[in-house]
Amino acid sequence: MPSLYRGLLAASAALLLAGCAHSLPRTPVARTPVPPATDGDWRDFPVDRTPRPIVLLGPVAKHAGYTSDEAKVAAVSGNLRLDTPLPAFLPGPRPVALPDGTRELPLIGAQDAFAELCAHPDVKTVEQTTPLRITRVELGSTTFATDRGQVELPAWLFHPVDALGPIAWPAVGPEVFWRAGAVPPTTLGHAALDPDGRTVTVELPAPGPPCPGEPITRSEPVTTSTRETVTIALRTVPTGAVAHAEKGECISDMMLRTARYPVTLDAPLGNRVLLGEQGGVYAVQVKR
Repeated sequence: MPSLYRGLLAASAALLLAGCAHSLPRTPVARTPVPPATDGDWRDFPVDRTPRPIVLLGPVAKHAGYTSDEAKVAAVSGNLRLDTPLPAFLPGPRPVALPDGTRELPLIGAQDAFAELCAHPDVKTVEQTTPLRITRVELGSTTFATDRGQVELPAWLFHPVDALGPIAWPAVGPEVFWRAGAVPPTTLGHAALDPDGRTVTVELPAPGPPCPGEPITRSEPVTTSTRETVTIALRTVPTGAVAHAEKGECISDMMLRTARYPVTLDAPLGNRVLLGEQGGVYAVQVKR
């Protein structure tokens, strides 16, 4: 058997058995590990870039669910094992419908996508699990949560055993994203933007009922604007009234109450990022 052929067979066998603990050969990818975003991190956001960078919310990998806790822990911690060859072709650029228009975006191959998936687990855990076997890999598409709503992107789909569906990793080149995997969403939901681009309705905490004798307050939103961001927070405003005094104890519960607040911005939101006061990013839906 020629030595070159034996070498190719050996490489194919090694790739077939490769997992996240192994180092797969790959082309350089621009994404590097980054800490969670903070207010200051947005000062370099390229608000005028065309196309606007895709701001993914939360972890990059999208999971369909698992039939066992062990499979779930292995998947989200990146303990994966390839039991099938990775597709060798490198896909060319594809047109993708983005919130600011359809753009032709570069794609990455399955090998780079798997390496990225392994390098960026959702959580880091010391719990020992059996590697989750990946039995099929294909190029498809999946919707991902962004700060401009759900966006359908080309994705490499890694089909594991004991799963309700594939693990999806964006097939779009990492240079298209902004701090992928490091942008936390707000905990309170979405924001609705009027067609005028300046009126946004957001969900924020609402004050609970006051105890007898306490002053009655109301909450109102305040905004802080920069060239790159708009941050919406709440301030407490006294109404001048006092809660009616009654006999008995007043028990404060821990229930989170929310209300929807309309806010008029200083200028159209445009490509700016909408932040909550804790630094989380809103998913903005434009009203039609």
